[in-house]
This record gives sequence, structure tokens and C-alpha cells, in this order.
Amino acid sequence: MSKFYCFLIVILLIACKQETTFTITELLNPSNDSSGESSLLIDKDGQVYLSWIDLEEDTISKLQLAKLTDESFNNVSTIASGSDWFVNWADFPAITQFPNSKKLLAYWLQKSDTGSYDYDVRISTSEKSQEQWSAGKILHNDGINAEHGFVSMTPYQDKMLAVWLDGRHMTKEQTKDKESHDHGHGEGAMTLRSAIIASDNTISQRVELDNQVCECCQTDVAISDKGPIVVYRNSEAGIRDIYYTRKIGNDWTLPKAIYEDGWQIAGCPVNGPRVDARANNVAITWYSGADQKVKTMYSTDGGDSFSKPMIVNERETLGRLDICFLNESEYAVSYMESEGELAKVMVKKYSITDSIDQVIMIGKTSNSRASGFPRLASNDDQLYVSYTYVDSTSQRVVVKSLNI
Repeated sequence: MSKFYCFLIVILLIACKQETTFTITELLNPSNDSSGESSLLIDKDGQVYLSWIDLEEDTISKLQLAKLTDESFNNVSTIASGSDWFVNWADFPAITQFPNSKKLLAYWLQKSDTGSYDYDVRISTSEKSQEQWSAGKILHNDGINAEHGFVSMTPYQDKMLAVWLDGRHMTKEQTKDKESHDHGHGEGAMTLRSAIIASDNTISQRVELDNQVCECCQTDVAISDKGPIVVYRNSEAGIRDIYYTRKIGNDWTLPKAIYEDGWQIAGCPVNGPRVDARANNVAITWYSGADQKVKTMYSTDGGDSFSKPMIVNERETLGRLDICFLNESEYAVSYMESEGELAKVMVKKYSITDSIDQVIMIGKTSNSRASGFPRLASNDDQLYVSYTYVDSTSQRVVVKSLNI
């Protein structure tokens, strides 16, 4: 092929990419003007769910659930509520669905003592209908008043695989100078743990995956055809790079850096990685302050090997990531770009097969912590994005959809 025709093909590809347009539709939802911490779920039948926290009377937190019908979320039910919850912009509840069942599982954080970071992970399952939920049960079994959170869950075999950060070794009693430690934690190490949850709320196979990790960054877990893969931020020798571990057969692999960014920081950056999988394809995204970049890489062999990292953001970024496969060969990464006191909610679409990417701005919000972390879910090339819109008087959950 001549150089002229090669050049012409490149120009045509660029032109096609630039002319691509996306129709973004805002979906009505019943969240109040003091809401946030949203999450999305698409069940095995294609039903789209939205969960979020409504704050009422400045003291009562309510974990709400609604279903999408005709471009509006309706049929609101309350999963759980309380005046003693730990509600945090970065550590939020979510729902998921058991395999081969209509039963849902929800989790949230509830205070266990008076310390700022003394809270437990509570789980609950839907009963006869998704308007009735079981009493909350504590996920972990250490019985220590300490930090437990940053949960991720996914269907696995006929049960649920849960992963979380566990601060049982970080109790304040171990700290001589309690004010000298970032986030008010104790001296011990934060650990990464996992467990298996059955549909009757029975919890088994509790395992420590890593004995020293970053104190307050999100974890994530996905299942490829080769098994589970867990991603999280490590803190070995003050280097806060992204690590992963995989379950091969009955054993978890030794934790390994997904890429050596070499980000050294004294405190926790509260900006964890995200992972998703489809068949043998695995995609990961993460933020590194070493170069202020959001990166992504993918695997086509279930996590045995990965591509070189690709830079996601084009402008200054806050990170705050999510990732989701659209089909077996395409996936989307969401992130937030900083624009003064505002932030743009962005989505970038990647194709594993042809390396083409496309960028879409979903909306704007505040760059404050209250705007939280946007969430993604996809169904037959329809992408759903939820985030918290914040202005000077209120904050509310926003959900948008687009054909992608």
C-alpha cells in the first residue's frame, strides 16, 4: 500500500472519530437535596438499579433503592437507616446481585464506637421482595472497634466474593501521639481481607490477602474466566502504587505491582483503582500522583499479562475513577477533570482491538469532596453514569445515560 493511501486512511479514521456524537439523557431520580454516595447495578435480567444515601433531619442516613422504568427511577424502598452511620464521600455503600438468583446484597458502614474511624461493614440481603431486607450483619469477625471499609463485592460461583480494608491492627490504644498520624489512625498496619458470602448471609473463607496496604483507598474486584482479580493501593516503604492479587484454584497469588509509578506520599491519597473483566479480558484504571495521571491497561489472557499503560486524562485531574466493560472488546473509564472550583465528569471509551479511544463530557459539579466518585454500569452498549451534583445550597444524585 502506498504512503498516500496510508495517509488517507489515517485522515478518514480521525475524521470519523471527531464526528462521533453521543446523546446524553438525564434520568429522573427521587433523591433529596441532601443526597450522595450513589451506586449503580444492572441485574441479570437487564433491570437498572440506583442506590444512594438520603440524609434526613441532619441525623438520619437512609440507604435507598430505586428501579429504572421509562427513563425515571421509581419504586423507592429503604434498605436500611440509622443515626450512627459512617457516611463518607469516598467510602460508600453499594448493591450487587447473587448469581442464579433475584436476591440482592447491600452493604454500608455503621459506627461501632466513639472514635472517628471506629466503624463496621454491615451487609443485608433482600428477602421475599426487594422492598424487604434482612437485619444488618457485620462482615468481619474480629470484634475490634476500628476502621473497616472500602468494600468491593462481585458475584462469584454461586455466592459473593467480598474484599475490604481491615484496620483491626490499627487501634488507637496503640498510638502514643494520636494527633500525629494521618486520618487519626493507630500505628498498626491496615490489611486487605476477603470473604465469601452465601445468599443466607453465611460468611466463610475469610482470608488476609495483604498485611500492609494504603489506609483509605478504594479496593475493587472482578472475575475473569481465569478467576478473581483484586486491585488496591499498597503502601510498602511509603510507595503507594497499585497492586493486584489473583485467585488461582484455591490460592491467592503473592501481591504484585500492576505498574511501578513510584508514588511516595506521607498520607493516604483516597483515590483507589478500579477493575472490570469480560471473559478473558481484564481492564484496570488508577491514578498516580507521581505524574498526576490517570492510567489504564488491559489484559487479554485473564490477567497473566498486561498491556503498557495508556494515559487517560488530558487536563488536570482529581482522579475519582470507575471502569466498566461495554462489550467484550470495549470498555469505559470515568474520571473527573478539575476546572477551577468546578469539576467535569468525563468518560473515555477504549477499544482493545483497535486502540481507538473517545472522550465524552457527562456533566459538571463541584470539585469538593462532597461531589464524591462517579459510578458506571452498562447494558447492551447503553452506559449509565451516576454522580453527585453539588452547588452552594444543596447536593443531589444525578444519573445520565448515553448510547456508547
